[in-house]
Amino acid sequence: MDTTVIWTNLDVSPHTSTSGQPDGITGVWNSELLTTDSSFSFTFNQTGTFLYFCAIHPSFMQASVTVVESLPGGPIVSTPEPTPKPTSTPTPETIGEKPIVQEVAIIENYAATRFFPRWIVVLKDILVRLYLTRLHREHVNKFTIQPFYSSSEVILPGEIGVIEFLPDKAGNFLISNVGHGFDATLVVVETVEEAKKKIAEREIQMYALIHNVGDSKMFPDRLIVQEGIPTTIHNISLVAEHRVSIEPFYSSEDFNVKPREISRFVFTPDQTGEFTIRHEVHGITGEFIVEEN
Repeated sequence: MDTTVIWTNLDVSPHTSTSGQPDGITGVWNSELLTTDSSFSFTFNQTGTFLYFCAIHPSFMQASVTVVESLPGGPIVSTPEPTPKPTSTPTPETIGEKPIVQEVAIIENYAATRFFPRWIVVLKDILVRLYLTRLHREHVNKFTIQPFYSSSEVILPGEIGVIEFLPDKAGNFLISNVGHGFDATLVVVETVEEAKKKIAEREIQMYALIHNVGDSKMFPDRLIVQEGIPTTIHNISLVAEHRVSIEPFYSSEDFNVKPREISRFVFTPDQTGEFTIRHEVHGITGEFIVEEN
């Protein structure tokens, strides 16, 4: 009792130490985001067993601290091993009303020397989980989002890479394919209101969806857009053909999402609310949320 516990993140991915369980936060402590080599401490002044978890990876990072009156031999110091790369992709999570993960997708086509979309807006100091897929195999795969992320990992057609980083600076930054010399823009803003303003000023909003019947999922499986602004959704399938609709805004009688081919849904959402992104053949669904501009 009256002992301070220190959590230090030795992993490459951000984590949190949040008291409670994924289905019930107690609010006793919350570290917020811990980036690599950062630490958080909390002093326990009551006995008992206290559950905690990582709010970014709640499905597989849960633990507890047991506090007793005294412990023979002095305090115990433990160093957790770095978390292995997850084999499945979690969906967006929140702590209370505060989002802690922003999920976006981007499609890379070096034959066309461009990304789809070419402009992405995210919030500062909230983890970004970026899904990346490619149309062609490349001899140079260097992918950077300077100063937040850099990797030469080979991602082949039909695969999806999961990239996580914390945008801790506001401004415009380049998403780059270094080997082939093309880029897109990552816009990092402080508030949701500023993000909406940026999109409204461009008078168009663009997103990407990566469809995978093998996982029975699309990446991301939730899009939030603004009412009354022309919308383009770039789509690609990893392995199968899909017939996708977003009623009442967009529908198709034919297969409109195919492997290694970018297709576009173009429409203007004219009403707010929660709608469904629906795969009419494979039964996959996602959320499509339209907010007031």
